[in-house]
Amino acid sequence: MKRLSTIFIIILITSCASTTIPKDNVHLVYSKYPQCSIIEDYNPLQVSQTNESHEKTIGSAFYIGVINGKHIFITNAHLVFERNPNKYFSYTNLIDKNRVSVRAHVVNVKEERLFWSSRKGDTYFSEKIADLAVLEVTDLPKGFATTKLNLSNSKENGVAFSTGINYSNQKWQGCFGLIHQRNHPYLYSENTTATESLSGSPVLDTQGQVIGIITSSGNLLNGYKNRKTQLYITIEEGKAVIISKKKRQNSKMLFAILTPTIEIRNILKETYGNVF
Repeated sequence: MKRLSTIFIIILITSCASTTIPKDNVHLVYSKYPQCSIIEDYNPLQVSQTNESHEKTIGSAFYIGVINGKHIFITNAHLVFERNPNKYFSYTNLIDKNRVSVRAHVVNVKEERLFWSSRKGDTYFSEKIADLAVLEVTDLPKGFATTKLNLSNSKENGVAFSTGINYSNQKWQGCFGLIHQRNHPYLYSENTTATESLSGSPVLDTQGQVIGIITSSGNLLNGYKNRKTQLYITIEEGKAVIISKKKRQNSKMLFAILTPTIEIRNILKETYGNVF
């Protein structure tokens, strides 16, 4: 079963896809938050896909366990996007940390993006992001390295941990600030831009549970030749989160926009019903 929802785009936030395979060294992106608990034995998974134009896309995925006898993984829908008009691949490649590969069936996709901008176009509000693909594997290769992750119910602000691959072919990991606006989570920092982020990377709370999945970077494609403009996030207690191109006194860099766990639960229930 494969379902495609309507895509609304008011502004374009850049997706975070990489085109390389990681090296063994680790690049620490951001580590201001000492209370962030990094999962040292986590096994990252990559999604690798080549489209009809022979362009290779590499992103991340994570494992949530077995449903109906199938091994289930979650990634971003845009990582398995084939071509216009709105077609997705039926299969993609999952690769573990030891470079062992397995073909995964893309059984459901959901991609919705809805943003509103101010009249001047310098302030943005995210109404909804759902960028998800559900992958199934019947039999995993012997020794295929996975770490089962649970979905968090928390909507509290605080800190989060994530890991991925940057565009310089380096593994990265870091702690980031986390803030929710209604059900929607954002990652922010003070020292880095979201060019380090990677589509499909799970973002974890301090208990090691998934808060969301990195979907879009904290940059806006704007102006001549799609020049990237860094966005900032303003956090004011009791007020809405403000995303803007203007840096205010209490602003922090927007690292990434996440697809929240509520959307992950929705697509899993849509795909598997009460079994999930």
